[in-house]
Amino acid sequence: MRRSALPAVLAALVLALAACGGGAEDGASEDTSPTPTATDGASAADLDDGVAAVVNGEEIPADLLDSRVDTAAEAPQLAEVLEGENGEQARAQLRASILSQLIVNRIVVDGADERGLAIDDQAIAETREELTEQAGGEDAFAEQVDAAGLDEEQLTAELEAITALRLVRDDLAGGEAPERDPDATTPDPADAALQEWLVEQLREAEIVVAPEIGRWDPAQGTIVPTGAAAPPAPPQAPAGGGDTTAPTAPATSSPAATEG
Repeated sequence: MRRSALPAVLAALVLALAACGGGAEDGASEDTSPTPTATDGASAADLDDGVAAVVNGEEIPADLLDSRVDTAAEAPQLAEVLEGENGEQARAQLRASILSQLIVNRIVVDGADERGLAIDDQAIAETREELTEQAGGEDAFAEQVDAAGLDEEQLTAELEAITALRLVRDDLAGGEAPERDPDATTPDPADAALQEWLVEQLREAEIVVAPEIGRWDPAQGTIVPTGAAAPPAPPQAPAGGGDTTAPTAPATSSPAATEG
C-alpha cells in the first residue's frame, strides 16, 4: 500500500536553510521590538564564545551557524540582496532565520525522541523517497535541494527533522495518518494536532540565544534579530498546491515539495 503523502504542513513547519522568519514588501518596515522571554537577561550574556544558542541544555555551535549562513548566501536571490544597500541588515536577518531553523529542528527531533519514536536511517530514507516522488523524480528533487543551498549533510539534517514531524503526526493520529484528498478544503485533524504539539514544544523549550544574534520569541517560534529590518527574500522551491502557512510556526521555503 502506498504511504500517505507527506502533508504540506510538514514543509511549512520546518525552516529550510535560506528561510526567513517572515516576509515584508519592499520599503515596508517591521516591528522588531523583542518579546520578553525567559531567555532574556544575564543567561544570554553568559553564553560561551563560539556558542550561537543553547536549546534545553544542548549547544548549537557558532561555526555550524556560520557554515550554513555562508552556504545560503551563495544562492543567487540572496546574494543580490546581501550585496545591496541593506546587505548588513539582511545578513543579520538571514543569520537569525537560519539559527531559528536549527533551534526548531533540535526541538522537533528531541520531542520525537521523548515520545519513543525511532528516527533511524530507514525512516529518513522513506522521507527522502516520498519527497523525491512528490518533486517529480531524483533530478527535480536535486534541483530543489540546490535551489535551497543545501549540501548533503545539511539535507540529511532537514530530512531528520521532517521525519520527526511525520512520525509525531502519525503518533498523534494513533497510527499512520490516512491519506487525504489533496483537494479537500476542511482542516486535517492530524495536521492540527501536529501544529498544536509543535507550538507547545516551542513554548516549553528553554532557549538561550547569543545576544549579538537576537532574542528568541516563543510566540512566533523564531528569533527576533538584533538591529534587523525587512528580511531578504529566500530562494523559492517549486511551489505546490495548498496552504502551507502554519500561523504560529515560522514561515518557510523548503526542498520538501508541497503537494500539488
